[in-house]
Amino acid sequence: MARRTIAVAGALTLACAVGCRLLERGPSDQEIAATVQKSPPAPPTAGPTYMAQLTSVRVEDRGPYNSDGKYWPARVRVKGGVKIKLTNAFQLGLLGDPQKEKAEHIEFVEEAHLTKDDFGAWRVSYTYDPRGPKWRLAERENSRGSQ
Repeated sequence: MARRTIAVAGALTLACAVGCRLLERGPSDQEIAATVQKSPPAPPTAGPTYMAQLTSVRVEDRGPYNSDGKYWPARVRVKGGVKIKLTNAFQLGLLGDPQKEKAEHIEFVEEAHLTKDDFGAWRVSYTYDPRGPKWRLAERENSRGSQ
């Protein structure tokens, strides 16, 4: 009888642990948008640029939890303005006044991976297309090293 009770208790504990992980809810659309707003993706432009202003973030698609990579995937549509990112001092003469320079409108879709940090806040990383601009891939590697 004691063995059966222990076996049942063990099975229930295991089922609860697995069930809690499976039932754990991923980020809501509002949480995804807020996280992307805080850490926007690099725009898919020919040269190094940055998102000078983000006008909207819309979740287009969501995937199931990826247990291998431990993230929730989402496809987000980002709209905003981009400006040239200075990568060295020689570019200073090529630009006008950065404050007066208008941001160019851009709209693109990006794959986002959302995870929770140790404090329960959502974090986002992006999977850039390897056939796309090489500077984005280098920027992604640099940002991984600084985290």
